[in-house]
Amino acid sequence: MPKLTELGVSFVSLVKNPANKSDIVFKASNKYNITSPVKVVKTDAQGLIYGTVYEANKKDSQGDWADLDTIRKAAHDFLMKGKNLNVDEEHNEKPSGAAIVESYVDDKAWKVTIKTDPNSETFKKVAKGDYEGLSLMGVCKKVEEEPPATEDDDIAKSKEEIKKLKEQVALLQKSIESIPGTKQIDFDKDGNIISKADDDGLFSEFKTLEV
Repeated sequence: MPKLTELGVSFVSLVKNPANKSDIVFKASNKYNITSPVKVVKTDAQGLIYGTVYEANKKDSQGDWADLDTIRKAAHDFLMKGKNLNVDEEHNEKPSGAAIVESYVDDKAWKVTIKTDPNSETFKKVAKGDYEGLSLMGVCKKVEEEPPATEDDDIAKSKEEIKKLKEQVALLQKSIESIPGTKQIDFDKDGNIISKADDDGLFSEFKTLEV
């Protein structure tokens, strides 16, 4: 599974339908240009847009992923190189007038707050839902490596095991229900065996001593 390394981010883009948008990945020499869309978290009337740029140890829609150290370095380099005004629309690489005013990396992802003019067409598109997410554009290298298992992976695996166990229990229950019931047999005071289940002739009265 491709792991992104030496990630350098050039733009953070406001994009339409990020959950369904395919990542743009193409090879240039020994590097790749990439984008990776993530949902916008929320907006407010002051023209602020809150979202996640990239999550650590989680496969994106292209199947790529990056560890937290790589993401942190990319986030720091982005600001150190003065790229906080590099917020475009649909990866047109034209600054929209919006700016990243807050940026931090927690233990899971790179998160940002983007400031726009609340009366701008850009913000109106976000507020209306025309732009639903953030997508980074950058350059990186790739190596083949699987991401570490996460708590969500463990939960999903446990749910699958529980589902299989329930299916096995259901099959066992069905098998038990298909086993014919036994006849209830009683003895009278003279030692005769008497069937109590039904009167289908399967059992007849007889003396145990004769048997």
